[in-house]
Amino acid sequence: MQHLGRVLQLRRLGSQVRSLVSSPMDPSERSFQTTIKLPEETSFGTIKLKDGKIYERHFQPQRLNDIVVGAVWSFRDVTHRVEMENKLHFQATHDALTKLPNRTLLHDRVQQAIASGERYHHSVALIFIYLDGVKEINQQLGHSVGDQLLKAVADRLA
Repeated sequence: MQHLGRVLQLRRLGSQVRSLVSSPMDPSERSFQTTIKLPEETSFGTIKLKDGKIYERHFQPQRLNDIVVGAVWSFRDVTHRVEMENKLHFQATHDALTKLPNRTLLHDRVQQAIASGERYHHSVALIFIYLDGVKEINQQLGHSVGDQLLKAVADRLA
C-alpha cells in the first residue's frame, strides 16, 4: 500500500504548530475523519518553515448536511512580501546612515517605557548624547568624514 501522506512539521512564526500526520489510505477506514479530526471553522494564518520561507495558509472545511466531510487547504508563498514589509518598517524606524533607531522609534519606546513604569511602579531613565563639533567636521573635512565619525560612534553604542 502506497503511503499517500507525509509528516510535515511546520513552525508558526515563533511557536511550534502540531505536526500534521496522515496515514496510508486504507479501504477499511470509514472516512477521512477517522484519520484526522478536521477543524469546524475556517482559519487563516502564517507559517514559517525551517528554510526561512513564509507561507500564508487558509483552511476551509467542506460540509455536507452540516457535517465536515473534507477540507480545502491553500498555501501561498509570501516570503518576498514579508521581507519587503520588514525592510520598509526598518527604514521607517531607523536612521539610514547609522542604522540606529530614529526619533519615531525613540518616541514609541519612551512612551512604552513610561507606561510600563507607571504600571509596574519602576523608574525610567533616558540618556541623551550630543556630539559637539560634527557640523565643523562636515564643513572642514567633508561630509564623508562626518558620516564615518557618526557610523563609528553608532557602532560603539550598538
